Amino acid sequence: MPYQPEGNLDIVSLEIAPPAIGTAFAFGQPVFLAVRLTNTSGQPLQMSERLLDPKGNFLQISIRKLKNGLRGTGDSHHFHPIVERCFDIDPGTFDMVPQGACVEDNIQLNFGSGGFAFAEPGHYEVQVFGSLFIGGNDKDPSNDRELVAASNLLKIYVRHPESRKEELEVATVLQHEEVGTDIALGGSEYLSAAAGRLQEVLARRTAGAKEVSDPIAATIIRCLGIDKGRRYPPVSLGKSTWTYGDRSQAAELLAKLGPKALGAFDPLTAAATRKLMQKHQKAAWAER
Repeated sequence: MPYQPEGNLDIVSLEIAPPAIGTAFAFGQPVFLAVRLTNTSGQPLQMSERLLDPKGNFLQISIRKLKNGLRGTGDSHHFHPIVERCFDIDPGTFDMVPQGACVEDNIQLNFGSGGFAFAEPGHYEVQVFGSLFIGGNDKDPSNDRELVAASNLLKIYVRHPESRKEELEVATVLQHEEVGTDIALGGSEYLSAAAGRLQEVLARRTAGAKEVSDPIAATIIRCLGIDKGRRYPPVSLGKSTWTYGDRSQAAELLAKLGPKALGAFDPLTAAATRKLMQKHQKAAWAER
């Protein structure tokens, strides 16, 4: 868990922000947040978006289930992703960020190594802690320091299920370990059973709708679209090139996510989803 900073951290500001629709989430809806690290030092500062990737262990995430909605009550736990990235801090990966500018990334808080982060309805507090590396000088690396910046406290409310049917759907499908893994990975061809379950949920939640507005349906479509357009390694030793899935189908799926659907995601995730859709559309047209 995060430790106390070694010095004054007025040089940076760490902030987490919710989706456009706010901090209230449907029961079983994966939580997407934006993370932003801003340079407030008054001079250029070396920073990297890698510092905002919890899979790299530089960003620690604390989630607290509140008792009776009261701030600061209840026990907190550390959310750790199911996947880790093996990289270390390399000066070549840092950019010189001017005063007032920032680096930013998104995080998905649904299913981690400890299970589902928001398994029950109610009020939660989320806070992140980012490691910041401050170099002394080249001649004396012992002056290098690692500081910890704390973000704002973000209060999140997970709504109660609207019906017994919805409660069973979340308990038996959306909170199934394999389904949680599939969503956390953005889909996987090796989790076909989970994808099938998600498609059944999607069909129920979008039946008769002219556009996608259900936040859980939007998350499922995004997951399926990412997987359909993903590159996979060659299956034979003699083949040296990676191959994409069905990019045309990926573009078709992601195109279903209009403004209402994208409101279920933080602004960074929404923008990246639109960009990915356009990328697959362009590639699909080129293949015709």
